[in-house]
Amino acid sequence: MADFFNAALPFVAMGLTIALLAANGRRGRKNYLTEGMCLGLALGAGLAGVLHMELGQAMSLGMLLGAALGQLAPKGGKEPSETTEKEDSHEDS
Repeated sequence: MADFFNAALPFVAMGLTIALLAANGRRGRKNYLTEGMCLGLALGAGLAGVLHMELGQAMSLGMLLGAALGQLAPKGGKEPSETTEKEDSHEDS
């Protein structure tokens, strides 16, 4: 059973990461998903030796956790609302 878990875990993590990317694209919100993935991947690779895990599993789990946490954090800055754009277009005419 442990062999199956070790073989399937990276594929499950990659599938969940693709699902996160697809959900993020549909929302259209700006967030730190890609930055979180990069940091999680690097952190997973670094902790693989410390935690005595296989490198593939640690990198996959790090990428998944980083993407999930990065998707929760919205980027700063205000986006123009639709009402502001409509008001601006009426003022020109």
